[in-house]
Amino acid sequence: MRHFSVFTGALVGAMMFCACHDSREYCEADSVTYSFNVFGVTQGSIDEISTRAVDPIYSLLVMDVVDGKCVQQIAREQLPSSEALSEVQLPLTSGKHQVYFLCSAKPWSSVNAEQLQVHWTEQDGALGDVWSAMVEVDVVGRKADAQQVQLDRAVAYVRTTIDDALPAGLTQFRQVLNGGSWTFDLPTQSGGVARQVVHDASVPTSVIGKQGVSIGMYTFVPDGATQALSYTLTAFGSDQVQIQTYTFDAVPLTINQYTNYQGTYFDVKTHFGLTLQTDWATPTVIQF
Repeated sequence: MRHFSVFTGALVGAMMFCACHDSREYCEADSVTYSFNVFGVTQGSIDEISTRAVDPIYSLLVMDVVDGKCVQQIAREQLPSSEALSEVQLPLTSGKHQVYFLCSAKPWSSVNAEQLQVHWTEQDGALGDVWSAMVEVDVVGRKADAQQVQLDRAVAYVRTTIDDALPAGLTQFRQVLNGGSWTFDLPTQSGGVARQVVHDASVPTSVIGKQGVSIGMYTFVPDGATQALSYTLTAFGSDQVQIQTYTFDAVPLTINQYTNYQGTYFDVKTHFGLTLQTDWATPTVIQF
């Protein structure tokens, strides 16, 4: 569990400020500086076949949207949590604003300011845990009220728990999710268009021979969707020789929940069971 907090506004440390439109035009306008404090980020304890960093690195995106258009954007990429998630001060002009906050455990591949979407790719780093929130601010006069922001988990998680021992020679798992998304749509606070998502994970030698190993992948849930068409887990040996594969149909997808398939994977005599975990984890209490 980690404690998070946030800061947006002037250029500080490794923080990067970029305007979606002409920064001089926007900054010269009368504005009021608002402060935002993130106090309710929640983080689960689901482990993948990987080593978690002792001091986690996070990325933070803040986007100010007026009349459906991004007018300013702040990105803090791959910084320690104490830097990435610190207080945010943002100058806002008079009128109504939708301010979007997105925190990710793994850096995004790209941000589309026109479509208000954030994208991840396997090549640039697979999708990890993501939290998001939208705050509506109506700026009237010169008064600036401090805003408290709670970021909620924005992803679902699909995994397989393998009851039998991982065999010698196993080198990689490939996961294919048909109906997931690695694009996050900020206005709807949901996944983009459903598509096929592929994620590869190398198998460390330290888990060979062990039972109860879990392998999984994160996904956004497309707007209105309740399930993915299928989820396929394939095991490979050296030289990409296929050892075993399973496909599960009609995979339940719910934000902040994970679907777990459990059974003997390499022994084809035993069928898998399905468990839907409805409570991801106890929320982290943040002091600020």
